[in-house]
Amino acid sequence: MIDYLSVRTGLPVVLTSSPDRAEQSHLEKVADAALSPTVQLAGNLSLGEFFAVIAGASLLACVDSAPVHIADAFNTPVLALYGPTNSTEWGPRFSPHEIIQSPKKLPGSESMALIDENDVIQRLENFILTLPLAVLRQ
Repeated sequence: MIDYLSVRTGLPVVLTSSPDRAEQSHLEKVADAALSPTVQLAGNLSLGEFFAVIAGASLLACVDSAPVHIADAFNTPVLALYGPTNSTEWGPRFSPHEIIQSPKKLPGSESMALIDENDVIQRLENFILTLPLAVLRQ
């Protein structure tokens, strides 16, 4: 998805995470697998800086987590992947958004593993087409 976003929008892809070493290690592997360069901010932001990154983003793509709600508060367009959580109840309300729900509600990350990458890219493409061009030129 990093390569798709980078090529499709021409914008840099920024990777963030908590200071948790396991999350940072995971994102390093994700970045290494991408052909496109990424901006690595994983574990390096204060909470205020993290909010500012999301507020200034053209688009946020993430799993069901706090950043979805932060993006919603700042009206940042968001593509969110939901596993077993009910996206209707816990999804964004105000920002432009595209929700991709796992086809089965299994425990933990098992649900997320069922989300098809090609489906994500197709839905992301359709979502990008609905956004004003100015949003993707920030």
